[in-house]
Amino acid sequence: MREERALPCPSDVDVAPCVCSFDGASLDLDCSSVKDLDDLARVFQADFPFSSFTSLAIADNPHLVGELPGGIFGPVTFQNITLVRTNLSAVSDKAFASSASRLQLLDLGSNALTSFPFETLGDYFLLQHLDLKRNRLGRILDLESSSLEYLKLDSNPLLELTATTFANARYLRALYLNDVSLKGVPVGLFDSLNHLQELYLMGNQIQTLSSGTFNLNSKSLIIVALAGNAISQVEPNAFGTSLSHTVTLDFRANSLADLPESTWRPMIAILGSGSLLIDGNSLTCGCNLCWLMQDATLLSHTSGGKCSSGEYLDEINTDYCDFFCFMD
Repeated sequence: MREERALPCPSDVDVAPCVCSFDGASLDLDCSSVKDLDDLARVFQADFPFSSFTSLAIADNPHLVGELPGGIFGPVTFQNITLVRTNLSAVSDKAFASSASRLQLLDLGSNALTSFPFETLGDYFLLQHLDLKRNRLGRILDLESSSLEYLKLDSNPLLELTATTFANARYLRALYLNDVSLKGVPVGLFDSLNHLQELYLMGNQIQTLSSGTFNLNSKSLIIVALAGNAISQVEPNAFGTSLSHTVTLDFRANSLADLPESTWRPMIAILGSGSLLIDGNSLTCGCNLCWLMQDATLLSHTSGGKCSSGEYLDEINTDYCDFFCFMD
């Protein structure tokens, strides 16, 4: 009996329960239904007439437990690997080695990973997207990659970073560090990220932004998202020379009570219309904020500023400023 094979796929029987598909351009393999890691290893011992696949997908499989071992994929290589929502807790430093020269996207989100071989990233010289969100990662070793552009580390509540974590990942364009229980941002953490466009730090426990925290020196920065922290103090020069009229600063739902002119005027003046989002902060609107409330141009660069009395900044009668605040 002739085996069921539709080239360039391997025999259906040999790789079951994995499913191979080819649409004329993309050669893909879905192994979401394997019984366990041993079953997955068995699949890749089959005869693969063509070993260079476009993608591998494994999703929603609670039977994958423990460490993803080295060599498990045999000689088969992939450009994109999506391995999500399993119970894997670790990844061998050789797990994806066969794809080192081809891998462009690696999605390991929503597993149970407590560790990842960050020290091997330099071997994956085409890897642009790395997604490790919703795991249990702790201390992150310093990254070294000349290709990585998109890194998602969000929703790892035990994450630990140092000032040099990203020093050698200079080509990052988007960095997701939201919901990782950060209590502060190490000064220097972002200094080398001259190509960064998007930085997400929402939902942490940050209280103070120290001078030099966001000294990005990036000419292409689009957004720094800090919503949902506990920020009450922003020191002068916290953003260095990173800001421009194309940048959005998201400070929504923080603990800002005041916007000291010496710190905030230079920042707001650089931003574009509606670019400073400050909804959800209970501002004390008195003489301390007259510098902003009386300057229509600066005020237009903000969005959602609300006083503890319930009034929005653009609703305040600024005649009070002239009458009560600037008298000798």
